[in-house]
Amino acid sequence: MNAVNAWNVKWNLYRALVLEQFGPEMQKRFYDEKADSEASWANYSITGKLMSFHNALEELHNATPDKPPPDVKAMEKLYSSISQDTYGFYSEVIARIQEGRIGKHSWAASNTQSDHSDAR
Repeated sequence: MNAVNAWNVKWNLYRALVLEQFGPEMQKRFYDEKADSEASWANYSITGKLMSFHNALEELHNATPDKPPPDVKAMEKLYSSISQDTYGFYSEVIARIQEGRIGKHSWAASNTQSDHSDAR
């Protein structure tokens, strides 16, 4: 197995773990195939932003005189956005772990409670 395939396997395991322990809303923040396919940076999941940033880095690496590199300031903004999303996500994960809000019982119960409050 090459490094890319090994990384993809691990990433898919992380996605499954996030779903199992933190629920579908947190999983969508981590990976959302539908939002990521819509090509709107503001709606990308963390995974979508990382993939988009990777593509921008590839463009930077492959720049030629005919094809200038991406704007460095724009790249910094992308990186900043990814950093903010990632730190926010992991802060939420850490808070949930510290508060004992992990496992299906924690997120399924909150969905049931919001379903009942919507019915009122």
